[in-house]
Amino acid sequence: MNIALKLLSTSLTIAVFVIACYILSVLWRVSNVEQSIFGSGALMPLVPQQQQFDQPPTQESYGKNTYTHMVRGQQTQVYEQLLNSFQHLYGSALMSYEIGELGAVVISNTNEYLKAIFSNDSGTLNFYLDTKKDLANNEVGRKIGSEVKTRGLIGPAAEQFMIDKIFMALDGGLAYKNCSEYRVTKLPSLHEYGCPLLINIQELRRSDKTVVLK
Repeated sequence: MNIALKLLSTSLTIAVFVIACYILSVLWRVSNVEQSIFGSGALMPLVPQQQQFDQPPTQESYGKNTYTHMVRGQQTQVYEQLLNSFQHLYGSALMSYEIGELGAVVISNTNEYLKAIFSNDSGTLNFYLDTKKDLANNEVGRKIGSEVKTRGLIGPAAEQFMIDKIFMALDGGLAYKNCSEYRVTKLPSLHEYGCPLLINIQELRRSDKTVVLK
């Protein structure tokens, strides 16, 4: 019996270690691509000096400062929410491509629960809308990853297809660049996105009187 328990414990430890290593590899690869496109890798900074948001806001940044960078051949005003949206889209596409949509759902939804538990902003309306934006972009990213797999693309061709589709989604309005967009308020509930307990966590963590919609 003790041997069986030890074997089970060892197997679980190995499984957790493997999953943790995989998640770290996803974070590193997302940051690497983000760095190459936007000049900034916010998840895991790959260069000592990151871009500074030291330029005025734009209409798309909703009052948040920006920086200028040449993105895919176009001079672009980059802001934090845009970077965050790309991270969710590319990360979810990558996981869906490599481990399937179910695995991607489990990892990305777990990430949203952890953010709700540990973030100081959890419980505010802004955090709630940002969570909806993230879940919506995760869904779009997973579909892109599945399409890459269906097409049988591998290596650089798969990566380029993902990136192209992500920017098509961002520019075409299929994905969401900023949680302050009005249409984010019209997205499905957290429960419909498969995170029924998120609203409870956010309500427990709420420190202000903001009404958080379900």
